[in-house]
Amino acid sequence: MTQIKDVVITKTATSNGDYLILQNPETNETYKITVANFLAGLSSGGSGGSSSLGNFIFLAHFDGSSFTDEKGNVISTYGSASLLDTQKKFGTKSANFTGGSDKATANLIIPADSNITIEFWVWLNVVFNSNNQYGYFAELAVADKGITFVHNRSGGATTWAKKWNCLVGDFDSDSYIESVSIPSLEQWHHLCLSRVDGTNRFFIDGALQGSNTNALSIKNPTLALGVSPYNQATYGAYNVSPMQGYIDEFSVSLTTHRTANFTPPTAAWS
Repeated sequence: MTQIKDVVITKTATSNGDYLILQNPETNETYKITVANFLAGLSSGGSGGSSSLGNFIFLAHFDGSSFTDEKGNVISTYGSASLLDTQKKFGTKSANFTGGSDKATANLIIPADSNITIEFWVWLNVVFNSNNQYGYFAELAVADKGITFVHNRSGGATTWAKKWNCLVGDFDSDSYIESVSIPSLEQWHHLCLSRVDGTNRFFIDGALQGSNTNALSIKNPTLALGVSPYNQATYGAYNVSPMQGYIDEFSVSLTTHRTANFTPPTAAWS
């Protein structure tokens, strides 16, 4: 049997077409693995509640001394965004955002038209009461298209006040899914958006809030927590304000495993 030595290869992938050539030393067969193939393989195993890191293309526990993604994506922080032990769902700390310019961002490599699942825990200190006000806390987007989690689309209607929403698609078109109930402040809530074959399902604490269907392609998007990465002052006719609160256990997966009510994770992904 041929002895195989460990080899470390460092390369920055710039597109889904970048590839690596591997050769089987026993048969001399060669294999071409593209970025898209690799990511699809990473996210092919397991279902909701699986502890395998291979399920994710982004996973942040927000423990330790700095913002770190278990999948190796670089997280940049701005303003006073920090990791604190004041509140945490799991582990020792969570990400804290106090408004203003506080934010954390990462550039992800995701094939166009991918099915995708985003889920995380959030603790809000305040919501905004002014008319037509969005309180922003998470976004995965390219320019003005993507997936955004916000709260308090008041719009002058009492029944909308302080509800939580997930906007999917072109932000200016206001294609949002509204929460059924009003989540409590200063408590941890689990949020999830699962997009499967064009159908978007929005969950709070494992309960389906609603769904819609639309076209959306977000190839290689920017993930942002706390403030929109594009510093947009408005989405459509609605004002946007930065988040004041905490985020914990944020994950992005190409595995589509949330299609019905579920029990939120009871421990950190391991």
